[in-house]
Amino acid sequence: MAFVKLASVGAVMNLMAFSNEDPQHKALSEFRLVNGVVQATFRNGKDLPESVAAPLAVLAADRWYHLAMSRTLDGIVTLYIDGLEVARAQLTVTMRQLQPTDFDRLDLGALYFASGDAMMRDFFDGYMDDVRLYDYVLTAEEIFALGT
Repeated sequence: MAFVKLASVGAVMNLMAFSNEDPQHKALSEFRLVNGVVQATFRNGKDLPESVAAPLAVLAADRWYHLAMSRTLDGIVTLYIDGLEVARAQLTVTMRQLQPTDFDRLDLGALYFASGDAMMRDFFDGYMDDVRLYDYVLTAEEIFALGT
């Protein structure tokens, strides 16, 4: 989760990505903006990626937002903007399928793409503040308190 202020809205901008060097896996977990829409995408390395998005909540430039994502071990992903739930989905890619050793990279504000010539892409255009990662799932009440 983080407070973000966009300088522009457009294209794909990664907030955070967990990945590894295996070209088959690429990014295993991404929290990003796609044309101002908050989105989370997950892969388990074998299947097509699964995503959850909040298409009715398009972010504008030059305003601070608190963005958060939670994910249970069983694959329930919830997205929050300013402490309020904006999307929820049950994904088939569960955290039980991924092990901590599957992740060897954490990228903030970009995505490392390990295919062919390794490169960074999907750069975040704006500001991030108070970026936080938790090793447990926060409750909706905790996220609301942090986001307001």
